[in-house]
Amino acid sequence: MDAVPVEGAIEDLVTIRDSGATRLAMLTGRPLSELLELVGDLGIPMVGSHGFEFLLEDGSIEREELSSGQEERLETAEREARSIAPDARIERKPASVGLHTRGMPEPAARELHERVAEAWRQDAEQNELEVRSFSGGVELRLKAIHKGTALERLLEGHRKPALCVYVGDDETDEDAFAALPDGGVGIKVGPRGVPTRARGRLDDPFAVKEFLDTWIATTAR
Repeated sequence: MDAVPVEGAIEDLVTIRDSGATRLAMLTGRPLSELLELVGDLGIPMVGSHGFEFLLEDGSIEREELSSGQEERLETAEREARSIAPDARIERKPASVGLHTRGMPEPAARELHERVAEAWRQDAEQNELEVRSFSGGVELRLKAIHKGTALERLLEGHRKPALCVYVGDDETDEDAFAALPDGGVGIKVGPRGVPTRARGRLDDPFAVKEFLDTWIATTAR
């Protein structure tokens, strides 16, 4: 929760939103409540928990439902993780359980990651859950709902000729890159050399800010 947007980024998003030239949306693996706390309600579709929660343009919130088996397995997974890792490293989200290893020495982080992931893989498939890595951790989450399915939902009814661009920095954003329509452009944020389905690359969040500035200058013509 110490994460903050790059200076000026929120103002850029508001400018893009108000321009009328671009339909804007925000997706995250964080719970929707955290996203709203960190960036505020921008009056655009906002998606939390990898597509489990939707804040729609009219201000209403829609959430998927867990099956009883999924709820029970996630509760068990949380207990399993807490028996292996420090409590402060475990996060229960609406549709997943996560282990955060960011800031740990690499050998210790890798060992903790592998131990927790192995415990979570038990009975995951039969409950339609999966173990997926993300930047700085690993998560047990719903298999059928992810950023790709969230993007497809956001595009429903908006598939007229238009340039669809998705910018993301995490392994979980690969699902969205794969779901882009023909002609869509995925842009991976982060160091070069990391395999990705994205066609473009930005080095870091400051480069994303420059990209937003360029988008405003281009679409405002």
